[in-house]
Amino acid sequence: MASSTIKDNEVESPETVARRIEKAAETLGAERIRYVHPDCGFWMLPRSVADAKMRALVAGRDLFAGETM
Repeated sequence: MASSTIKDNEVESPETVARRIEKAAETLGAERIRYVHPDCGFWMLPRSVADAKMRALVAGRDLFAGETM
């Protein structure tokens, strides 16, 4: 499964995040996923990038869960 690194300033789309969560659920079982959170390291990114990545993470989680954005 592809993932971004803490040195990557590219902000993933919510759709990409949702696909990654779906892949994890298929691999691990959805019942094993309780939280979706970033790996540590956002402190190394510009604040605007870290904030945008967090917004994409929340929106992607909502897409995966079937919630409206």
